[in-house]
Amino acid sequence: YHYEINDYENFESDGMTYKRLFVSQEIDKEMKEIILENYKSNEIVEKHAYYMLLGEQGLNNTSVGFTTIGFCLYKDKVLTEQKSENTNTFIQKCHDL
Repeated sequence: YHYEINDYENFESDGMTYKRLFVSQEIDKEMKEIILENYKSNEIVEKHAYYMLLGEQGLNNTSVGFTTIGFCLYKDKVLTEQKSENTNTFIQKCHDL
């Protein structure tokens, strides 16, 4: 297992790839929760949209499964993107918190 946090609003210099802020070490057991401690040190700010990419590779499986979760932070709250929600709408909701 591993996860990474990417900026939903800013791109790398190629103009196509979302800016990567953090990549976890490989984790050898199932994740039940992810706690973002000291998130500001990873350039994560409130009222800004990000997404987390979760990767999973089974021990007896050569394929990799990915899940993405859009999120933004405000004070002690976490807003997550709904599956059918338009990305631009979600980004605006983050700014409006």
